[in-house]
Amino acid sequence: MVGVNLDLGTNVVATSEQSVKALDINLPQMTVDAASPTVKGVEITATGAIAQTTSGTTTFSAVDITLPEQTQTAGTVTTAGVKVTGGTVNSGTQTLLSLAGGSTAISIAATSTYGIQIGAAASSAGSGLTFNTTAPVGFYFDDGGAAITSWGECFTVGFVIPTTSTGAAQTGWPCATHIYTQQRASLTGAAANNMCALNAGYLIDNNATLDGFDLFGVSALNVNVNVASGCTVAAGTTLAAIAFSGNWDGTISGKIMPMVFANTNWNWTGFAQFMEANGCYQDAAAGSGSAKYLKVYLGDTLYTIEMNTA
Repeated sequence: MVGVNLDLGTNVVATSEQSVKALDINLPQMTVDAASPTVKGVEITATGAIAQTTSGTTTFSAVDITLPEQTQTAGTVTTAGVKVTGGTVNSGTQTLLSLAGGSTAISIAATSTYGIQIGAAASSAGSGLTFNTTAPVGFYFDDGGAAITSWGECFTVGFVIPTTSTGAAQTGWPCATHIYTQQRASLTGAAANNMCALNAGYLIDNNATLDGFDLFGVSALNVNVNVASGCTVAAGTTLAAIAFSGNWDGTISGKIMPMVFANTNWNWTGFAQFMEANGCYQDAAAGSGSAKYLKVYLGDTLYTIEMNTA
């Protein structure tokens, strides 16, 4: 059954000079001084519920939009399934897209060329996800007021490699998350300023107490590489949780330091700990007895440094 059928594709021959509108709605301007009105350009509701009691597939789409096939041989052709242009906001709040309820707020099919594209190329100004720079955070998550009793992540980025590749040319770095800062203009800062591509911090605040986290302690950044049972890391492959590298082709007058420990107000109790799987501290990082050793590779040569013999 069709309630209203506007077949402009069959009944209208549009020339290059024509502008075609199937439905044109102009809502009134309002000055509200007492009541609480609601203004809707189009309202779509469903009476009752959908209950399927037999085999088959039921599909309900409140709005179903199909765009035409597009060919651009000259000029510029732009099509959009939904286009929303905001008005001037002198005060109050205006939301261009408001979603509530449902099991999934937004579902993007894998057949789309881009899931979400904002702005121009990644190296251009104004591209990517842009947040209000005056706000303290761009993404914010909390525990919903419930106690944390199990493993969980506020923001998870996953990269799954499902297909075996043997002998393929390596043209880039496959990684789950690529974070970088590209400086394309000169910067001059005060002596105490710092620049970084990734800043991770852990703040213990509000008179909180921390206890019972001894195995890995509490860290601002936890990096690990796991090799599951039955898997193999072949000879000639280095397994590293953290790797420092870089290309220094420019002129460098300052220091090159893969790792820097800042001069903070800490009272250091140690530089590094080597633990067994059960969390007990080993008597030595290498060797036996009470001697403490540090193993360092310089190039392909392994050096063992005796830290103390106490």
